[in-house]
Amino acid sequence: MDGNGSAATAMLGLAGFVLLAVAEFGGEVEQAVETTERVVGCPGCGVLARLYDQRPIRVRDLPAAGRAVTLVWVKVWVKRVWRCVEAACEVRTWTERSEQIRPQACLTERAACRRVGQDGHTVAQVAGQ
Repeated sequence: MDGNGSAATAMLGLAGFVLLAVAEFGGEVEQAVETTERVVGCPGCGVLARLYDQRPIRVRDLPAAGRAVTLVWVKVWVKRVWRCVEAACEVRTWTERSEQIRPQACLTERAACRRVGQDGHTVAQVAGQ
């Protein structure tokens, strides 16, 4: 079974991501994930993109077994930044995106929805925590 079909990835439950590693850090659980995209085309012109940079992204996710969970979105421990190689294209660089982890988010979408919708916390309470 490959990484995309592993039991650990199925338990993670985030479409488009694969679970790479799980570790305990400071009493919390850290789950290292990466996207399953391997070939990326420029959103402006469609030309095959080249890896340009990498940035770490950390977001809180739903608790597991009563413990806080942080997802670390990685590709060798970082989020990928892509570059268009077409000189005539107006798009130069862009970062990986996911509907489950919005740009500059501190929580996954499912964690935010659970905290506000199901658990009844206000947005201000969740942001403060």
